[in-house]
Amino acid sequence: MAQASAFRSIKCDCCGSNFTFAGKDYYGCAGARERGTCKNLVSIRREPLEHAMVSVLQPNLHTLALAKLFSQELMKGRLDIRWSR
Repeated sequence: MAQASAFRSIKCDCCGSNFTFAGKDYYGCAGARERGTCKNLVSIRREPLEHAMVSVLQPNLHTLALAKLFSQELMKGRLDIRWSR
């Protein structure tokens, strides 16, 4: 399964690395898990993270045009979403 562009945009607040898949249903800091250059070992379950993103963004997606624009930016990986522990 390819990683969704939106979640490639999630950045570690400790080191700035992308959050990547850290198991089947989790995301974690690539700097910590893949390169050993970060101490942030926090992992986030995929489903609650997706629900949280939708609940935060949903009030701002009232029109079809805004929803389409959001979707396009999401797929281009232009949204910068940071996660800190």
